[in-house]
Amino acid sequence: MLEQSVRCLAEGDVTVSAIVTALSSWEYGSSCQLVERPSNQLYYILEGRRIYHPLREGKADFFAGAKDLILMPAGCSYTTQCISQEGSRGINVLFTLKDGEGREILLDYSPQVVAVDDNGFYQDAMSRLHAAALQGGFSVLRAKELLYAI
Repeated sequence: MLEQSVRCLAEGDVTVSAIVTALSSWEYGSSCQLVERPSNQLYYILEGRRIYHPLREGKADFFAGAKDLILMPAGCSYTTQCISQEGSRGINVLFTLKDGEGREILLDYSPQVVAVDDNGFYQDAMSRLHAAALQGGFSVLRAKELLYAI
């Protein structure tokens, strides 16, 4: 399903908008539940480990740890909890995808790990994206470029 979604996005005219980034820290045992996520989110785990429980019937729980890149599409629902004694930290990027006519593109799948960053590419790109989004102005174009690259 993910490969199909990526192929459809690559073949059409897609724009990225509404980029918001943040660094997050979680203590051991802390959790949250999101019902009908309002926008797409990429989450890169810098350190620690988390468990995710998709709230859609038939979708399996999954674990994610340092160097994992997770995609949580708009509209998905899940709970997540920090399961590392030392806590966990990560970089969040919230964004919207639109087609060539300005309509929002909705990705129809549950949250999942989409990449394991063995060579550091995603950590570097997510860190630079976060910095560019915080700078504002023309740096937002750099943030969009990095999101397209990811």
